This record gives sequence, structure tokens and C-alpha cells, in this order.
Amino acid sequence: YDLVTARGGTATPPGHYLSHPISLYWSEGDGGRAMEHLYLSALATARQEVIMATPYFFPPHTIIEQMRATCSRGVRVRLLLPACSDSRTIDNLACDYIARAQSFGVEVLVCREGFVHAKMMMVDNRRLILGSANLDSRSLRTNRELMASSTEPHLCYRAKAFLQGVIARSTLPLDKELRCAIPSFIARMLCPIL
Repeated sequence: YDLVTARGGTATPPGHYLSHPISLYWSEGDGGRAMEHLYLSALATARQEVIMATPYFFPPHTIIEQMRATCSRGVRVRLLLPACSDSRTIDNLACDYIARAQSFGVEVLVCREGFVHAKMMMVDNRRLILGSANLDSRSLRTNRELMASSTEPHLCYRAKAFLQGVIARSTLPLDKELRCAIPSFIARMLCPIL
């Protein structure tokens, strides 16, 4: 199918089951912030619930602040993470960000079975965002990434079922998983370059 060549273009793949378009967002690795703005707008428009799944969590300050604002409006925000990523360093860097998110009401769940590598967000059970961008500064601001957003009911239903399966295999993080081996001020300096 034909994809629109401008950032934030919309494409509808062939098929009879889609009733809503799929919007595509990509970054060229040029410092643009299409990915970051996609996450920010989704959090800002949420009314009831946001479920976010990511293998790495050390987002830019703007995302953390929008998560805080979303929680303060009474929206339930859940963050699904793997029990451990493929990098001990990344896990150590993330614990400060996880603790900050928990401090203002984000429910953090750790999947104990398998490695959750999904990068997706479900907003109010009716908007799905998924693609290649992790919730970290490098993915959102530097890397070449592609994300899709849709309100297609069939896609949202299937994604919600996937997320519910991950939630069923998840628990609250253990205290030892939230102990930072790297001081938080160093973690914040390193995160934009990792």
C-alpha cells in the first residue's frame, strides 16, 4: 500500500476489517521529536487508563512530567516492564525513573515470564500506539524509529488481550529490583546517550 512520505502520515492497509486509519509517525534520527510528541499527546488526552509496555524505561523529563499530570487527573497509569532487560547497566539506570514514576501513582508491574520487548501504549481501551521506540531519550529523540497509532477497534481489542496476558504474568517489583547501583544524578546524565 502507499505510505504518505511526510512525518505523521496516515496509511490504511488493504483489507476489509479496518474501519479506522492507522497513523504512522517516524523520526529520521535528526533530533526531531515526533515520537516524544506522540507519547505526550496520548498521555495528555487519556481519560481513564493508560497501559504502557517497554523493555527500557528512562524517559525524557517531558514524559515523566506528563505521566505525573496524567496520574494527577485521576487516570490509572500502568507501566509493564520485563523483570530484567538485556542490559544490567540499563536496569540500574531505570530504577530511579521507576521510583519517580511510582511516587506519583504509576502502577509498575514486572513480567516474570519471558522478556517483554513490546513497545506499546493502550489509551482508554480505544487508542493503540505501537512500534519500535523505547521509552528512553535516545529512541524518542535520536534514533530512526517508527510508531503506529490507531483507534481501530479490532486492533485495540487484540492489543488489550496481549497486554492483559502480560499483566497476568506480572507482579509488583521487588525492593531489591528498585535499588539503584548507580546514583540518580549520574543515571540522568547518562540516559540521553545510552
